[in-house]
Amino acid sequence: MVKKLLSVSALAFMMSAINLQASPLSQEDLPVAEVLRDKALKSSDAYSIVESLTVEVGPRRAGTEGDRRAVAWAQKKMQQLGFDRVYTEQIDVQRWVRGHAHAEVVAPFPQPLVVTSLGYGAPTPEGGVKAEIVEFADTKALAEAPASKIKGKIAFINKRMARTRTGESYGSAVSGRSQGMRLAAEKGAAALLLRSVGTDSDRFAHTGMMSIDGVENPVPALALSVPDANLLESMLKRGKPVEVKLEVASERLANGPSFNVIGEITGRENPDEVMLIGAHLDSWDEGTGALDDGAGVAIVMETARLIA
Repeated sequence: MVKKLLSVSALAFMMSAINLQASPLSQEDLPVAEVLRDKALKSSDAYSIVESLTVEVGPRRAGTEGDRRAVAWAQKKMQQLGFDRVYTEQIDVQRWVRGHAHAEVVAPFPQPLVVTSLGYGAPTPEGGVKAEIVEFADTKALAEAPASKIKGKIAFINKRMARTRTGESYGSAVSGRSQGMRLAAEKGAAALLLRSVGTDSDRFAHTGMMSIDGVENPVPALALSVPDANLLESMLKRGKPVEVKLEVASERLANGPSFNVIGEITGRENPDEVMLIGAHLDSWDEGTGALDDGAGVAIVMETARLIA
């Protein structure tokens, strides 16, 4: 599902310059690559592209008005950058309305919790869901737990993402978000809460994509901000049952149209050969998508321009 979402909002460039099957750069090619690298490092053009996208378009979840503005922006930007041909191809995308999400501890220590719905998640029934929390260290622990431990309760995946310079721990931490709702639903949980996949200490919950294909009875799924996940963890350590109430008003809509935006640059020496590079143009609706994936969009646009 994640790969599908990324591909349906792809920003692709077809550049007939380098054969993908070619061997690594030869010694003769290295000076050219070094010149391109140095030009890129000295230029601020890629930053300008990110700034343009985030300011002039902003949030752009697939299938929304923001997405349509992003498609128009990408076409215009590639034309300005001098691509030989710029065009679109229509695709079908899933659509979803976030609505509001509210969470609070009702016992034994009543407090509000900062949460956000995970992408394409289900709403709660009218009146919300109120149930006891069952904590799991990670996705594996949830998968191995008997359904009798979870049925009718709120599963809480409390997997911390380790802080590293490279972000390499993201892969292991994100499995709770991608697979947790499916596992919770299969075991009869009332809902899923999980620690936000991130290492910051701001009281801001991180949304993201879930695997929902084939889930017959999806349950509400929300991410807790890191400080709120710490708070819930501390409450559970007191040894008393912790009860939480959730209210979620998200809505799945019928699929709708979006577009891939494709720019072509014709190679001078091997015009029939193709190299494809790309990034996803869409973003989540709770931010401007500067990193995910505005930076990627800027990198591939500027890379194509430099190679041309």
